[in-house]
Amino acid sequence: MLEDLVIGKKYEVKTKDFQRPFVGEIKEIFEDYVLVEVEHCELIDQEKFKDKAIVKAQQYDIKGPVDEKYFFS
Repeated sequence: MLEDLVIGKKYEVKTKDFQRPFVGEIKEIFEDYVLVEVEHCELIDQEKFKDKAIVKAQQYDIKGPVDEKYFFS
């Protein structure tokens, strides 16, 4: 799946460090992980991770792409 990811595109991601999934933009893709810049996360995770934080994610952490119609509540 890492080969299907696109740098600059937004994805829903859920790593073990977050209690809820977050939306982030892929910044760099490596052989066995990606770096994702957090664009939006739930309130429960905001104390630990601010917007623009860079998070290391594994292939199984990427839940799917987010389109431009994604709504933050």
